[in-house]
Amino acid sequence: MSLITALLVVGGMGALWALLLTFTAQKTHVHVNQNLEKINAALPGCDCQACGFKTCKAYAAAIAGSRTSVYGCAAGGPKTAHAIGDILEVPVTMPDQMVAVVHCKGGKRETLDRYRYDGIADYHAVMIAGNGDKLCADGCLGL
Repeated sequence: MSLITALLVVGGMGALWALLLTFTAQKTHVHVNQNLEKINAALPGCDCQACGFKTCKAYAAAIAGSRTSVYGCAAGGPKTAHAIGDILEVPVTMPDQMVAVVHCKGGKRETLDRYRYDGIADYHAVMIAGNGDKLCADGCLGL
């Protein structure tokens, strides 16, 4: 009788632990997005942070979680955006490229001087002397 009691106690404890482990596994299961690794492989992997994320893997996770756009990778450009679009099976239309243009042209009449520069006529020397003598830092250095 003691053998049967021991088997029932050990078997019952094993069944209880099995149920507990099954319940815990279901509650702590982490769903892995299958596209995450594919998107990460499509990115250049340079971790330049131009997309706004610290690493390419973090950017890939944001794309896989639909929290950001596929157009954010400046290093990869349109080729990477289209590759990610193919992985996600979504159409990709690149936005129009924007180009910065300085309209003042940086001449004597177009911008005021911050100071009078009478030093060496070398761009490097002018940059050392306060980023140029022009009030507008985006224009020509004036040489």
